[in-house]
Amino acid sequence: MADQSLAQTLVWRVEQFRRQSGVSVELTVAPTWEEASLSRAARAHILGAVDEALANIRAHAAARNVRVRLVVESAQAVLRVEDDGAGFLLCRLVGKLLRRTRPLSGLCRLRDRARALGGTFEIASSPGKGTRLGVKI
Repeated sequence: MADQSLAQTLVWRVEQFRRQSGVSVELTVAPTWEEASLSRAARAHILGAVDEALANIRAHAAARNVRVRLVVESAQAVLRVEDDGAGFLLCRLVGKLLRRTRPLSGLCRLRDRARALGGTFEIASSPGKGTRLGVKI
């Protein structure tokens, strides 16, 4: 997979997830997508974010539908992953984000990595209404 573009790798990983989970996945890579301007670390972070989001969806969300979008906004790569699953109370995640005495969850590592790359990490969720994850680099 080292010789594939980020978009090609995303297609492959999303298809693997769809086959293994049975969850419907819509993948959109914007026609304006330009991978050449991304560092290797940024590409790795985007793939890691997709992997983490899909793993969490498989393990916890009981989702039927997932949308993965990779677009460009204001000269930043923007990844969005949304599901229509069970959702969760964000206050439980905030506690983990603030406490450093416990091992960080994958979502916390994503936040820290996005910040280290000069980007942002966002998550929105509520019980019964799914989860939306966003990474900008």
